[in-house]
Amino acid sequence: MPDAEPRRIGKAAELRLADYLRRRGWSVIRAPASGARSKQPLPDIVAMKGGRILVLEVKYRETPRSIYIEEEKYIGIKEYAENAGAEAYLVVKVRGEEGYRAIEWSKAERQSLSNGTWYVFYKHVIDRAKSLDSVLVEHEVE
Repeated sequence: MPDAEPRRIGKAAELRLADYLRRRGWSVIRAPASGARSKQPLPDIVAMKGGRILVLEVKYRETPRSIYIEEEKYIGIKEYAENAGAEAYLVVKVRGEEGYRAIEWSKAERQSLSNGTWYVFYKHVIDRAKSLDSVLVEHEVE
């Protein structure tokens, strides 16, 4: 199966991120059927701490490059976050880099292509992304 290796790598990235969040005191739920196997668009991870809810879609990349999300999945995750009163982010782990990059879900741009409609997180947006750590500490009260 040609998709097995990318799925394995993606699942490993999600599990590492879930563990990273737990070690920082977040309650974490990882969607067991995230990605292509789910019948409804679900985020990869939902993290909660002190009344704050984060909805996270996780991508692993060898190098920073634009990321395309199918329209149905993008809108589904956006609605999921809105219904939960959550903040939605694309979280990118780039091989060899310390930490994670976090991009607000709203930063994607809608594009109609020959193979459908996609929401694109362009490379220049990913290059200027905040660190996930800075997102995690936003709104914290000492």
